[in-house]
Amino acid sequence: MSSLKNHKILIVILIAVLLIIAAFAARLVYMNFFKSYKVGEDPKLTEIYNAYCMTSMHSLDHGYIYDKYTIRKKDSKYYAETDIFDEEKEEQVVTQAEITNAEYSNIIKLIDGCAYVRQGKADPDRMDGYVDEENSYADIIWDRMPDGAWELAMDSETRHLFSEAVKSVVRTIDITFVDDVQPSSVWVIRDIPENRKTTVWGTAMIMPEETGKEYTASVPLSEDDKYLFRMIGEDGLYYEADIPKLLDGWKLHLQKTGDIMDASLVIFDDTGAKVQECEVFCAAL
Repeated sequence: MSSLKNHKILIVILIAVLLIIAAFAARLVYMNFFKSYKVGEDPKLTEIYNAYCMTSMHSLDHGYIYDKYTIRKKDSKYYAETDIFDEEKEEQVVTQAEITNAEYSNIIKLIDGCAYVRQGKADPDRMDGYVDEENSYADIIWDRMPDGAWELAMDSETRHLFSEAVKSVVRTIDITFVDDVQPSSVWVIRDIPENRKTTVWGTAMIMPEETGKEYTASVPLSEDDKYLFRMIGEDGLYYEADIPKLLDGWKLHLQKTGDIMDASLVIFDDTGAKVQECEVFCAAL
């Protein structure tokens, strides 16, 4: 009698284990084949650390070529990158720039609401390598990515806005800078509302170790030519100014007008002519 009872208990336990396994397997099937993902909800925008879109094609002259636009964050820094086929150089050209948190956030918001979908089976009638056949693809990367082949479903408008936004933040102008005040860390960033609100500007674009010495740097291109000047001196003093106009080849000269807290930012054009003198705010951090 006892043996029969134990046998029934074992059967019940076995059934329970099988049900658990079946439920787990069903969940895996659901997660892999039926679950849908919506960017901004799952995953949240803050969970994504890499997003890109690309368009590729095969050409008779150059083989496989592509244009790829990427943003990523790593170690509390933010980057944008273009990897574009240059027809004049006849090669892929990679351009990368460190961007601000605000600029990264503006771009990542463009994919908010996009679906993250499982890729369908390859078209058996498609001939790989077909000349001039264009192929578009987009993807995101986050820590809880599902197994299998998935992709970001971008419509043509979102793809255009995303690629143009990435292109805009990797374009730069070259400037020179002279600091007559003190060794410092300097940022010259776009004058946009987000950059006015943030105190995180990424790696310093210029780090003049000697006063009176001319330094060169590449800074992000601003569509309206307006910029913000931010500087932190070696003694912890903070300086800021609005730059109403700055073009490629121009020069910024931070000059003392009194003690170490009194300064002005003088702008010169590419001919050396003075364009404007900007008021500089200074405070102790």
